[in-house]
Amino acid sequence: MPETGLLGWDRFTFSYDSLTELGANYHALKAGGIEPRAARRYGDSASLLYTDPSGNRIEMLLDRFDRIEDLEPYLGEAAGLEKSAAGVDFDPDSLPAPAGAASEENETVAPSELVHTVIRTSQLEPMVDWYVRALGCEVAERSETLTLLRFDHRLLRILLVEDRRLERGADNQGYDHFAFEYKTMDELVVRTYARLKESGVKPYWCTNHGMTTSIYYTDPDGNRVETQVDNFPTKAEGLAYIRDPDFARNPVGIDFDPDEMVDKVRGGASYEEMHRRVEGPRTTPPPRPQEGVHYQGAL
Repeated sequence: MPETGLLGWDRFTFSYDSLTELGANYHALKAGGIEPRAARRYGDSASLLYTDPSGNRIEMLLDRFDRIEDLEPYLGEAAGLEKSAAGVDFDPDSLPAPAGAASEENETVAPSELVHTVIRTSQLEPMVDWYVRALGCEVAERSETLTLLRFDHRLLRILLVEDRRLERGADNQGYDHFAFEYKTMDELVVRTYARLKESGVKPYWCTNHGMTTSIYYTDPDGNRVETQVDNFPTKAEGLAYIRDPDFARNPVGIDFDPDEMVDKVRGGASYEEMHRRVEGPRTTPPPRPQEGVHYQGAL
């Protein structure tokens, strides 16, 4: 445990994206009997200072400073030591409290990212070569009929699927679907799937691919949309998984009941229980969307 005045480590600082996130964490901790040692405002920024059970100092911060010049008015000779740092105290109870579970579940939650696009082709190798040359993609993994391309930290940005039965220019060649990622299983199955189901929008396929848990929809024009959540805490672990023999034996997935998953999430199931794919042979091919399954009433 550090002591004030000693050189070296002072505290860990964790950053939040909004007052809503910072407030949700504050109120959840307060409900569990954990109060901050200090709460300070630095202009539009806000800081909560805690100590863990061993006395280590932890800061939870909403950082609104884009330039060092914006921060300078708040820095003094003892910057970083909460007793003498600039800024003003504030009442953390003024931070926004999260809405009740029922109302929160009915609020639309936006995905965090458009993560990949799937393209069907009758000429896999020329397509791979084109995207490698044109966009600087690298091949993350490949099989006889699938090639996963990436160009950044994501394990997959473009998935090329070969179907030699396709004719060039055929209606089912080209774009297959977009994929949108959510941060948590709660966002995917409770705040999106369950909410949409109540309004008449139902998926046509729910499967655990291994690296992601995915729910597929079609929009009113019949375009296919995948909503997903990562099954691994890090992208490196996801990449390692798709290189594992278990994935090679079944690269498509194991289907799941989304209503059972909703019950798991609401029941407080562990991360492992919610995300782990139970390996085994796949007994049915991926379903094709059926007319009308995507939209059954006004939103």
